Amino acid sequence: MKDLKILFCSILMVLVVCVSACSQKKGDSIVTCQGVPLVGLNKEAVNATIKSPEKQNCMYFEFTDKQRQTMLAKVSTKQRLALQAVISVSAGNGKVTLGIMSKGQGENEYVSISEVVSPSLEFDHVDNVTLSLCFDPQKPVPSGMYISSTMPCTVSSVSFIDAVIGADSLNNIWAAGPSGGEMNSGVIDFTDGMKIFDTQMGPNSVLPKITIALYPPASYGTMEEPFSTVFHYGPDSFKLYASPSQQTFTLQTASMTEPFAVLSEDGKPNIHAAFMSANPADEYAPNEDGIVTKGLTCDLGFVFDWPMNKWRNKDYELYVWEEFPEVLIFDFKNYKVQNEFFTRLAYFVEKNGYKGTLVSDDFVREKHGYNAHDYKGDDIARFFNLVNEKNFRINAREKMLRQILLDNGIILNNGDGTYSGGKGAVISIARESGSDLRHTLMAHESWHGIYFTDSDFRDYVSELYDAFDKTSMEFLRTYFSVYPSLQYDITDDYLMHNEFMAYHLQQSVSATGPYFKTRASWNTIASNNPAACNYVVRNEAKDFVETSRALSQYVFDHWGFKAGSTVLVERQ
Repeated sequence: MKDLKILFCSILMVLVVCVSACSQKKGDSIVTCQGVPLVGLNKEAVNATIKSPEKQNCMYFEFTDKQRQTMLAKVSTKQRLALQAVISVSAGNGKVTLGIMSKGQGENEYVSISEVVSPSLEFDHVDNVTLSLCFDPQKPVPSGMYISSTMPCTVSSVSFIDAVIGADSLNNIWAAGPSGGEMNSGVIDFTDGMKIFDTQMGPNSVLPKITIALYPPASYGTMEEPFSTVFHYGPDSFKLYASPSQQTFTLQTASMTEPFAVLSEDGKPNIHAAFMSANPADEYAPNEDGIVTKGLTCDLGFVFDWPMNKWRNKDYELYVWEEFPEVLIFDFKNYKVQNEFFTRLAYFVEKNGYKGTLVSDDFVREKHGYNAHDYKGDDIARFFNLVNEKNFRINAREKMLRQILLDNGIILNNGDGTYSGGKGAVISIARESGSDLRHTLMAHESWHGIYFTDSDFRDYVSELYDAFDKTSMEFLRTYFSVYPSLQYDITDDYLMHNEFMAYHLQQSVSATGPYFKTRASWNTIASNNPAACNYVVRNEAKDFVETSRALSQYVFDHWGFKAGSTVLVERQ
């Protein structure tokens, strides 16, 4: 319908419409937008209904001055905008179109700007079709809109919404970029997104995200063979595992080779919806001091090789774990930066002989706390309370950490100079760790994140802990307290339960036996408890293998994870 004037069809239609307009003046439509009736330019638009599409298959609407002012106000503040129409379609088959138009030169003359066309649809009952079309920010706001259908239909609603591009074939939702076009339920083209969304990561810009939804699978499979689907985004390919607790997944385009590309899927469709939308810069861009305080939501599988040149801060990137949104994840460029954030806190919370104390700056510079970290809000609040109580001078990174945790509700400001624990936890890894170690550390720390935030999981871990073989537990307590880089306080029951769980789940079930058998053979450990270490070596660490398998089955049944992995998306 491009470049069609005076209600768009042909010179003949122009005459017919002009005659129609004389006999029936344009008037308020029964359908509104922003609480104001649209102006109907033909009787179908006034009634918001196409009864006989073989006679007239189009409704033409004009926006009121108030509606245009609303559009102009939003666009002037750089708000990305789209027009959305919900259309109730009668039984039958065919296509539905939503278009926007501008005023032509004549009084009743309009020119089509762009349009979105649904795929061929077939209904055996009345159903809704939702179409939306993004406005091009480089062009004037439209003067009107039109809806056409090859099936009888009624317009249920019209509204201005935040810009979105994508499709949901399950719910008949089709959203196009400014260029419009005919939608395809099998392949979704997001290249038009570069016309309306930020195209780079910068001080005042953040690349958009894509939300993907899966059909619920008939079966989630087994730990050994879980249900999965393979999808492609431009040159990148991923395996996506279904989860009983999560039906939608966020694809951050900043992690992609090509931020604006085509999404497709191998084999039988398992993805029923995918929509691109903005990560608003006022929320996600660095603040005036260059500090990033809000995490980008994603699966942990995207974190490992996220391009550092697309980090929002040169020293770290910040994420929110999609399946556990109360868990905040730091990825640091190296151990030095990570130590400045967390080493003093690590010694305060966990290190035997230092718990409850504040070590000096020289100590922080000289000591390496851990390769990765995990903390719950209560412990962090106690740390900052002691800092205030002692009037202790913390470093700039720790002040930054405090602000980030406050902004995310992990700790709360009580307003009297004290803090309390909020919801959630924080974990961290660093790029200085090699690829394999990063995966192991992420698994270990993310299990802690779940433990901090899920009481049922803690209860199940306690059952296994209490039933664990006593001699194997003696070895574990020796390992935790003696090994130089650990030195856990084994009198802390919460810490012991938490680490007991994480060390059983940080590697695969098959790797758990060799992992503990090897450590039981180390002289550093064996010399401190030879009987317990010999016991673990002789029985091939079978108690650890059995516990790992039980925990792995639990996390698979609840979240689709397994021992050694807390990711649901793997880059291929």
